[in-house]
Amino acid sequence: MNKNCLFLITGFLLIFSTHLRGFEKVEISQLVSSVGVSVDNSALLIRCLEDKRCWVSGEDLISVPHQPCSTAKIPHTLIALEVGYAKDPHKVFKWDGQKRFLDVWNKDHTLESAFKQSTLWVYQKITSDLGCEEMSSWIGKLNYGNRFIGGDGDITTYWLDGPLAIS
Repeated sequence: MNKNCLFLITGFLLIFSTHLRGFEKVEISQLVSSVGVSVDNSALLIRCLEDKRCWVSGEDLISVPHQPCSTAKIPHTLIALEVGYAKDPHKVFKWDGQKRFLDVWNKDHTLESAFKQSTLWVYQKITSDLGCEEMSSWIGKLNYGNRFIGGDGDITTYWLDGPLAIS
C-alpha cells in the first residue's frame, strides 16, 4: 500500500459532491486540526440538504481527484451484497495465512469486520472474484468517481493506485 493511500485512509475524508452553490459554508479547518489531522493534506465536506449548510475543511483539495483507497469499501460492500456474493454482513472470509500490513487484517473476517477494519485483502478477494466486467458495470451504475477501473490487471488495485479517482 503506498503512502498516499495510508494518508487517505487516516486523514482524507470526502463526503458528497463539491458543488457548494446555494449553501451556507461553515469553515471547520480549526476543528479538524484540533484532532490532529493536517488541514494542508486533507479535505472534508459535509452537506446538509435540509437546511442548505455545509461544513468544509481543506476546500482547495476537495475538487482534486484522488484514489478513493479505503473509502472504496463502501461501494464494494454494497456491490457484494447487491449481487449476492455476500448474502449478509456475516459472510466469513477465511484468512490465507499471509501476513499483511496491519495485524488486525491477519485473521478470518466477516464482511462486517472487514468493513470496520478496512481489511484490504477481503476487498481484493471480492473484486477479484466478481471480476472486471461486473465491478466496472457496478462502479458505473453507482456513478462512483471517474467510473474507470482499468482492465483485468487492475482489478485488485484500481481504488488504491488508480485509475479510479474521486473528488
